[in-house]
Amino acid sequence: MKQLDGYSMMIVCKYLKLFRDVRNLVLVSKKNSELPLKFHFNPISVTQKSRKFFPKMQTQYLYTANDEIIENMDKYIITYPIDVKYVLNPTLLKTEKKITTDNIKYVNVCLTQTIPTHQLMELKISKFAVDVPKDLTDYSPLNYATRLCPSFFAYNSLTSFKFPNTMRKFGKELFSGCSQLVEVDYAYSSGTIKERTFSGCHALRRVKLSPFNSLRELTLIDIKVVNVSVNGNEIYGRVPYRIFKTMKNVVCNEVFFGKEDYMKGEKQIPDGVVSIECGCFNCLYDLKEMNIPDSVTEIGDCAFHRCAALTRVKVSKNLKKIGWMAFGFCEKLTNIEFPPSVNTIPTRCFVECSSLETVKGQNLTNIETEAFLDCKAKVVKA
Repeated sequence: MKQLDGYSMMIVCKYLKLFRDVRNLVLVSKKNSELPLKFHFNPISVTQKSRKFFPKMQTQYLYTANDEIIENMDKYIITYPIDVKYVLNPTLLKTEKKITTDNIKYVNVCLTQTIPTHQLMELKISKFAVDVPKDLTDYSPLNYATRLCPSFFAYNSLTSFKFPNTMRKFGKELFSGCSQLVEVDYAYSSGTIKERTFSGCHALRRVKLSPFNSLRELTLIDIKVVNVSVNGNEIYGRVPYRIFKTMKNVVCNEVFFGKEDYMKGEKQIPDGVVSIECGCFNCLYDLKEMNIPDSVTEIGDCAFHRCAALTRVKVSKNLKKIGWMAFGFCEKLTNIEFPPSVNTIPTRCFVECSSLETVKGQNLTNIETEAFLDCKAKVVKA
C-alpha cells in the first residue's frame, strides 16, 4: 500500500483539530518523527507548553479567540471571524503580549459598523477577506479600498453600487446572488471584471464601465436586458465582442472573440476583433472552415483545439502570435499559411494533425519543442 510522503503529512496536519491528534500522528511511525521540524507555523491551536512541539515556529495562527498568544513570534495571523473594531484598535487584542499593529494579519474581518473617515487608512481593507453583513447599506468605508475579495457583495440586498476610483482589483463572483441589484458604476477604477461577477443578478439593467476596465468571459452580463456603457468614449482594457458591439460611439482597441461570442450566435469572427480567446473553438467538431479577419493579431492557446472537421483556415495578414496547442488534433487540416509577422510555432501547436502536409511562412525561424508532435508536416517558406 502506498504511504503518504512528508509533504502530504503536513497537509493532513492542517485538517486536525486537537494537539493530541498531531502528536499521535507523529508517534505512529518513525518516518514522521521529523514532521514537527518542518512547520514554521502552528497547524493547530497551541499553548506555551505545546508550542515546544514546533521548535521552528515563527508565525502563530490564532484559530479561536481563546487561543493563548505566544510571545516573540514574527507574525500573528488571526483566522477566526473578528469584528472590525478590533482591527481599528489592535490594543484590544494585545493584552500584555508583544504584538504590534505591523505584525498582525487578519483573514476574516467582519464589517459590522459604519467606520469614521479618519480611520479608513488604518483599516487597510484591501488586505482582508471581509465578511459583509447582508443588511449593510453604508459602504463608505470602501472609499479608500484598492481590492475586493471574491463574493464580497454576494447575496446582498443592495440595489446600486458605485466603485471608488481607488479600486484596482476585483474578486470573482463579486455580486453573485444580488437579486435586487439594478445598477453598477465602475467610475474610473481599474482592474478586470471576472467570471460570474453578475451571476444571479436578475434585476440588473445598467452597467457603466471604467475606461480602464477589462472584462473576462462569463461575467454573466445579459446584454439582452442590460445596458452596458462607458464613462467616456474609449475603453483601454480587453472587452468581449458581444459586449463591445452593444456600446455606441465607444472606441476599443482590445476586442477579443471568445467561446461565449460563438455560442451566442456569432459563427464567424467579425472584423475589428484583435484576438481570439483561449479555447474559443475548442472541441467544435462540426467547424469546417474559418476566415480570420486581418484585424486579428493573436490566436490564443487551444483556440482551435480538437476541431476534428476543420479543413481550411484563412489566417489574418497581421497575425503576430499563436498560442500553445492552437491547432492541436485538427485531424483534417491539410495546409496552412502564416504571414511574415509570425516567426514562432509554439509547443504542440500542430500535435496529431495527421493530415497536415505543409505549413507555409516567410519568417518561421523558431520551431519550439514538440510543435509537430505526431505530425509529418513540412515547414515551407512562402
